[in-house]
Amino acid sequence: MTRSPEHAPQGAAERLTDRIAATTRDLEHTCLHFRPLIHKTCMAGVFYWTEGPQPCLLDYDTGKHICPHRCFPSEEVARGMAETYERELDQAMADWHARRNARQCVSCGRGYMRLHQVGPCVYAEPCGHRQWQGTITKEEAHP
Repeated sequence: MTRSPEHAPQGAAERLTDRIAATTRDLEHTCLHFRPLIHKTCMAGVFYWTEGPQPCLLDYDTGKHICPHRCFPSEEVARGMAETYERELDQAMADWHARRNARQCVSCGRGYMRLHQVGPCVYAEPCGHRQWQGTITKEEAHP
């Protein structure tokens, strides 16, 4: 079966370009003061948990943002943020895989003797740090 050009597998550079474009679109609509919702306030000090919609998000009843402190990045700034984020993510994943392939703990970097499975999680011995979620093979458990 022949693939049409639009279904051809992408190379790493093309996937990175696509991820940067998607992250840029997301960041263009994310207030620069936003922090993860584990915080009570954004960086501008506005409480997230108010009556009604969250202040920095779009109020779908009126079609407007209701926070006077909202600040969205320009496309250029959002693209720069996205490029930095995606390249740092790629480097972190490469580092993670290099440690895993070298049989080093992905948390502390110490070499491990074996891996063991506890439910869906994989742990290294002797440090005891969780390495990932998934199933290990017999070869990984007992090298």
